[in-house]
Amino acid sequence: MKNAKRVEIIEKAIEMFAEKGFHATTVQEIASALKISKGGFYTYFPSKDELIIEIFDYYSEKMKSGMQQVSTELPPRQRMEQQLKVQMENYIAHKPFMQMHFREQNASIIKGIQLFIRKNFFEMSRWYENYFIEIYGPDIQPYMGDIITICEGMKQSFVRAFMFNEEEVDMEQFSVYLMERFDDVISGLLKTEKAPVIDKKKFDQKLKPWSEKEHKEEEAKEILNTMKERLEKEVLEDETRQEFIQVLDFILQEIKKEQPQRMVIQGMLANLKGIKGIETERERFAQMMNVQLL
Repeated sequence: MKNAKRVEIIEKAIEMFAEKGFHATTVQEIASALKISKGGFYTYFPSKDELIIEIFDYYSEKMKSGMQQVSTELPPRQRMEQQLKVQMENYIAHKPFMQMHFREQNASIIKGIQLFIRKNFFEMSRWYENYFIEIYGPDIQPYMGDIITICEGMKQSFVRAFMFNEEEVDMEQFSVYLMERFDDVISGLLKTEKAPVIDKKKFDQKLKPWSEKEHKEEEAKEILNTMKERLEKEVLEDETRQEFIQVLDFILQEIKKEQPQRMVIQGMLANLKGIKGIETERERFAQMMNVQLL
């Protein structure tokens, strides 16, 4: 569960980004709206980029929670329709923010959320694959890469259209309509004699690195690299900075082991205590590795 103050900052930032735009909204404006100091903001988020990453994660968790509420007693097709409905309703519920996101997509934001995008791609692809096999059977396996690419592309195109369309759409009816279009795609591919564009083995290989363990390691590396970048900006003696970077390198080597030693990681993290610029990442890393900070 997220810290209540972090959630308050996230929700206020969503409101302000939607109204004014991500780039035009300053940290000072967010802090003033919340009646906290700029330093108070940085206690919870090291930067505005970190905040936008947290916002996307916040949305993702809310969507997953809604999808999990769909009854498992429903037949697979109806269950998938209902989960599609939850996804679309979640987008529409945050329409102003999503409009801002589509307008302001650029390299600086995308770079900051690369890990989130890759993780989301893995989870959504597995979600499609599990349902499609259950609904349409194993014969679609060779075309799975094409099917997921086309179906997700279709869904995202509708999301974009709905973001800038003032007319209300009945998402119950739309989810049924979208499933019917999935039917069209899959039946068409099963009738074709042409080879799939996206080779199934290569598609599986693309998803393979995102096992739970490897994803955790990848995310841990991202946090450690962020800590290194922040150390470069800290006002420290060169020798001291280098010592801290060596600590991070040691931790990185430890997490690559088959069974990382939590006590070793705990001791190394203790050496980084009190460095203001990396404290948030230190806490995130400790939580991820299930280590209690000393």
